[in-house]
Amino acid sequence: MDDNVRVHDAYQLLMFVTGEPALSRKILLALAHIYPKAISANQLVEIIEYSHKSRVLSRGILAELEQRKLILRDKLTQNLHAIRINHDHALMKVLIEVTQSSGQDFRTILLDKLLRGDEKNAT
Repeated sequence: MDDNVRVHDAYQLLMFVTGEPALSRKILLALAHIYPKAISANQLVEIIEYSHKSRVLSRGILAELEQRKLILRDKLTQNLHAIRINHDHALMKVLIEVTQSSGQDFRTILLDKLLRGDEKNAT
């Protein structure tokens, strides 16, 4: 890829991310770091350290992010959705690329949080 295209993509991503509300940013960054993994709303609440219940998150911000085609939610059951970043969205592709190439330490932290949360819920 041409360096000018990369700089342009990085600039577009920077402008997009800075314009997002803090909670949307946290969600998108977390999902990009753990891509291609899909997680439940409860797991998302755990890893972004959100203080409200997952249902509040699902009814509000997740629905809006899905409507904007930034995330994908696969309905597994009536109350359980698998949430992941939309890798087909142009800016989300760039975000995934950046986090995959430069965010391995943060990815490890998030995956550890997921593992601890799963262990806590299993007991």
